[in-house]
This record gives sequence, C-alpha cells and structure tokens, in this order.
Amino acid sequence: MDPSAESSAHEGYSARPGQWAEASETYGLTWPGKRAARRLAQAPTRCRFVSMDGEEIEPVSLRQNLVIEGDSLDALKILKRTHLASFDVVCIDPPYNGGTTADYRDNFHRPQAEEDRAAGLAGGRGGSARAGTSAGRRHSLWLDLMYPRLHLARELLAPTGVIAVSIDDAEAPRLRMLLDEVFGEENHCATIVWEKKYAPANDCRSFSVVHDYVMLYSASPAFRRRLLPRSESANRPYRHDDADGRGPYRASDLSVRTYHPANDYPLVNPLTGTEHRPPAGRCWGHDRASMNRLIEDGRIYWGADGTRSPQLKRYLSDVQDGMVPTTLWTRDVAGHTHAARAELKALFGTTAVFETPKPVQLIRRLLQVSADQDAMVLDFFAGSGTTGHAVMRQNAEDGGHRSCVLVQLGEPIDVRRKPEVAREFGTIAEVTRQRVRRAGEALRAEFPELDEGLTRFTEARIE
Repeated sequence: MDPSAESSAHEGYSARPGQWAEASETYGLTWPGKRAARRLAQAPTRCRFVSMDGEEIEPVSLRQNLVIEGDSLDALKILKRTHLASFDVVCIDPPYNGGTTADYRDNFHRPQAEEDRAAGLAGGRGGSARAGTSAGRRHSLWLDLMYPRLHLARELLAPTGVIAVSIDDAEAPRLRMLLDEVFGEENHCATIVWEKKYAPANDCRSFSVVHDYVMLYSASPAFRRRLLPRSESANRPYRHDDADGRGPYRASDLSVRTYHPANDYPLVNPLTGTEHRPPAGRCWGHDRASMNRLIEDGRIYWGADGTRSPQLKRYLSDVQDGMVPTTLWTRDVAGHTHAARAELKALFGTTAVFETPKPVQLIRRLLQVSADQDAMVLDFFAGSGTTGHAVMRQNAEDGGHRSCVLVQLGEPIDVRRKPEVAREFGTIAEVTRQRVRRAGEALRAEFPELDEGLTRFTEARIE
C-alpha cells in the first residue's frame, strides 16, 4: 500500500471510491439531517390558532391560558408573533426515544440510502455497515424532532427565562450537547437527578433505573435561581429558645479545621470558670476579641445546664428566607411516578389515560426555583397536562398569577391497547384538555377564594 494512501486512510480520507468519504474534523454534535432540521426551524408557517369550532382567536392575549391541539413546531412559530421573548419558564417532557416510538420525522423525508451517504458509509460494506447505524438512525430521528423546537423555544424565552427538559439515560448525552449548542454551554444551570421511583423493578435484567434527569438552561446569564421555601424538617434543628426576643436557634460547632495558631486558645466558661480548648488539630472560628463579644452578647451556648463545651448559637432569623436548591431531588420533595398516576386516577377514575405522567409536585418545584409568582409558562409536549395542573395548584398555594400555554399533538390513543380510553377521549390532546378542566374544577372546590380566571384555559387548535 502506498504510504501516502495509508496516511490518508488513517486520517479519515480515501483515495479510492467506495471506501471512506472525506470527513471534516470538528467539535460538536452532528448527525445526518441536521441542516434540514435547522432549515425547518427557520421556515415560515401559514398556520394559525382557531377555536375548536374553527373560529380564529388571534391575536392571542399575552397572559391568556391556552391549551392547543396541533404540532408543536407550528405552535411555536405561531407563538413567535405574540410571545417573542416572553416566557419565563419552558418546561417540557419530550419523548424519551426508548426505541419503540414511531418515526419522529417532520415535514421532510430522508431515505435510508441518503442517511448512509450522509454518514459516509461505503455502499460496498453492505448489511454490516447498515446494521451498525440502526441506533444512530434512531438518535438522528430524535434529534430531528428536538433541534428545531429548541431553537424556537430559545426565541420565546425572556432574557431572564429558563428551560427545563426531562430526560432519561437514553438521550441524556445527546440532549446535553444539543442544549449546549442551542443555549450555550455557559448557560447550563443544573442537571437535576430526580428519584422517580421508590422501589426497584425485581424483574429487571440489569440495574433497576429509579431516576430521571431534568436539565436546566437559561436564556442568558441574567437568569437567577430562586430559593425553595424552608421545610419543616429544615427548621426542626432550631429547637432552642432563650425567650430573649431573638427567636429559636440551633447550636453549632465553634471550631474549624483551617488551623490558625492565634485562634488556638483556652475559652473560659463565665459561669463555671472551666477552660475549654478546641479539638486536636482544630482551632476556634473566631479570634479572642470576637469570641469575647459573642460571649457578652449571649450568643454562646454552654449546654442546657450551662456547663457543657461551648457552641455557637445560630438563629433562624439570621438564615436566608429559603433554601438553596440542590441537584438531587428525592421522591419525598419532588414526587414520584406512583403519585403521578394517583393524581390521574383522582381526576379520571383510571390511570390508563396516560402511561408516563409526571407528578404535579415535580413541576411545582421547578416553578419555585425558576421564576416569580407572575411567570408565564410554556409546555409544548403537554402530554397528560401535568404542567397546567401544577401551575394552577401553585397559584392556589402561594397566591400567584402565573399563566400557562400547553401544546399537544392530536395523537390517536391506541384502540387495541386501550379500547375504553380510546372510545372516550380519542386523542392525547383530548386527555390534556380534560385534565386542565377537571383539575381546575377540583382546585376551585378546594380553594374557594381562588381567582376563577387562573383555572380557565382557552381551547384551540392549529389550522
């Protein structure tokens, strides 16, 4: 073999037709069809929103609650006319691409042969080469679905807005790279691990997966995360109270590991005269002068009987009015799939209307850390309508005035698998509509003072 030809082959080039096509080396996520997906996001639409009986409802009010039946790509393009840079939170739970879903193609078609050519596969490699692309083709179809929609979602986000995308391990690596490209790696806020199940699947052949991810990206560095409300468990350690008007406090360690000789001194209990020294290898967290001021101000705890080792009094009134959110959301604080199904059963009398709902508690927690009480929320993979339910519930709980836009494709419910549900509702979009109707009624009964307008959704479709 010619040495130059061998060198070219190793670099991804071919001097002979039918082997490897020329390959450019670049960093980033790419797949066959990416250019077409980008063009799809930029292509205009002639669609419009109409009421369910066909009457046009444009222009849409900026603060109007909407539940829209139709393709999310068209809906996002229509919303650009009235909601450009307006949404504070985009919260989506897209298809997870487990390998059993249908083709995700939009308004363009790419045959397998074209995919093979775009991927640089040699025609002479035959079945083995094509078999190796089956997983890649599935990932490509999923990326075709997500890429244009995420681009449009970015345009709809306010400068201080954030997008939250739920995902599992199947597409998490590609979703992270896709979000990095669309929103910027520097705008990655967090990847939250959500504990979605409380029991392992005993029939699982490998590890039992009990978590999903929620990836948060901001529209710009102007986004600021909010604090979570302090929980009863977070306040429980503040159990002491000297009845001096300062309120409850907890006792915490006075020593630190960052040793400084000047802070290694005996501390005298003013009640007993006993000397106390910091543990070996540690020192006090305050110098002598600061420590004396704390003692004089009654901010040192000497135990219930006044004879114990010194500790610092940390008052509840001095801590932040809330808790910094972490990236691990356990089922007790963010709900789980069993609770999500129970919520559906309470509204529909069955869990069969939707297979993979998210719990209201999870979406409420996202709302709490992402935006204020007047936020505008968008979900263009609305599914069973959990986001709409969560927005109404959060408004009822904290007196907020959030508004919400839901979009769901009118995908038929499989009559063979769910004959009774298919006969009653017909499509997933009808399930979405029914969810927000029934949840609104239930919340108005539970919270009689709730503004009725916050629980009403204008129902529309795309024409």
